[in-house]
Amino acid sequence: MATKNNPGAFDCYANAEPDEPIFVLLGRDPAAPAAIARWVTERIGVGKNDRGDPQIVEALECAGDMSEWHRNRNDQKLRRRTLLQLIQIALPCIDRDAAATEDAATRRMIDSVARALREELGLPERETV
Repeated sequence: MATKNNPGAFDCYANAEPDEPIFVLLGRDPAAPAAIARWVTERIGVGKNDRGDPQIVEALECAGDMSEWHRNRNDQKLRRRTLLQLIQIALPCIDRDAAATEDAATRRMIDSVARALREELGLPERETV
């Protein structure tokens, strides 16, 4: 599969003429695999390629890889969102533990973690009492 770091055998950017318009599809675009499949159909339909041509095979492999990458990325985003929700639920307990801790270094560490979590979640700073 072609990537930014490994363009592949059919690198359209390298093969484009200096003023030739190009259009790039990214794996995070959920419409990309269908667009590639449509491009394959058109290329075969106008007689530019046959189904077994290496360019067509690579394009279809790329569409499959994009679909898989998109699924995996969405799974990671869901896990991250779930983790952030759990952290948000835990923050009041963290605040309570920090307030109850008599050791100043431990309190600073807990406050620092809570502050970082709030920043990550986009939550306001906790009010100090």
